[in-house]
Amino acid sequence: MLKSKKPVKVTHKEIKEDQLVTAYSEVMAVYYKFQKQILIAGAAVLVVVLGVAGYLFLQHQNEKEAAGLLSKVYPLIEANQTELALNGDEKTSVIGLKQIADEFGSTPSGTIAEFYTARFSYDLKKYDDAETYFDAVSSDDAGLQSAAFAGLAAVKETKQEWKEAAGLYKKAASLSDTPALSPRYLHLAGLCLSEAGDYEEAVEILTELKDKYKDSPYGKEADKYITLFKAKIPE
Repeated sequence: MLKSKKPVKVTHKEIKEDQLVTAYSEVMAVYYKFQKQILIAGAAVLVVVLGVAGYLFLQHQNEKEAAGLLSKVYPLIEANQTELALNGDEKTSVIGLKQIADEFGSTPSGTIAEFYTARFSYDLKKYDDAETYFDAVSSDDAGLQSAAFAGLAAVKETKQEWKEAAGLYKKAASLSDTPALSPRYLHLAGLCLSEAGDYEEAVEILTELKDKYKDSPYGKEADKYITLFKAKIPE
């Protein structure tokens, strides 16, 4: 008569290991079944990762080059040699702001070149170019972006696009938020709205100016314009 075997006691560790083996086997079965698809997907992810890394490296190289080119233009900017700064100087092989902006606009230094290109184009009354380059500026630097909005607003004023100018001055004021510039931008926004015949909104903007910056020169004279524009609002 055969003796009955004692039941085999399986430890918690062995159960866990068995589950891991089973899970591993199932994963490998799936892998071999869909090996081609998995490899293709893995290659696609690798391409994306390498693409991002390559893009960041290229951006770094582009910024380095743009910064170097921009540094050579600064002496022309400081000397107020607007034409040379804008278009370059063949005698000294200095590349102008416009070319730097066109080639490296996606970099921080290229963005600065865009701003200067717009500003000097405005000074030379090339308003279409000024509008194009002010509009191209996209910066995380609030001061630079505010100045670009204000510059674009000034271009809109020359074209008598009063509502658009007012909206851009308001954006410039909100981004700047400094006692030196924000009151001026709000003041100009109010005047542009009055030119557009929108006296109610002009009064709102100028009231905001008076409340927020009452001690500024523009804040102190806001009441004068508020009274003037209120009188023009139809009953």
